[in-house]
Amino acid sequence: MFRELKRFVRDKGPEDRQWAYEEARDAGVDHVYAKRLLDPDYPPEPEVYI
Repeated sequence: MFRELKRFVRDKGPEDRQWAYEEARDAGVDHVYAKRLLDPDYPPEPEVYI
C-alpha cells in the first residue's frame, strides 16, 4: 500500500499529500515513514540504470 501511495503523491499538491499521509497512518504505516509523503521532494525521481 505504501508503494502505491508514493506513486500517487508524485507531482501532487499539499491536499493530496495530506490525504496520502492519513491513508498511510490509517493502514498502520509508522509516522516516520508516512511523514515522508508530506515532503514535496518525495519520492525522488527513479534512477535509470543504463
